[in-house]
Amino acid sequence: MAKPKELSVFEKYLTLWVLLCIAGGILLGRTVPEIAVKLDSLSMYNVSIPIAVCLFFMIYPIVVKIDFAEVIKASKAPKPVVLT
Repeated sequence: MAKPKELSVFEKYLTLWVLLCIAGGILLGRTVPEIAVKLDSLSMYNVSIPIAVCLFFMIYPIVVKIDFAEVIKASKAPKPVVLT
């Protein structure tokens, strides 16, 4: 019987990372509110480009069935991602 794969640090503490990102976003929005205005200005046809890009990178690994380690490799060779 194969030994179960151990979780990576990222996977093991995913809840913590999400909470830290939420707290960081709130802190950034409170201390530098101009960022929200700038991000809001980056939209086309009522679609926020930064949010669309972030959603793409959240969904991309699921659609192509790769793990998070492969996402790091994809960032080192961005041409296929950009073409997609």
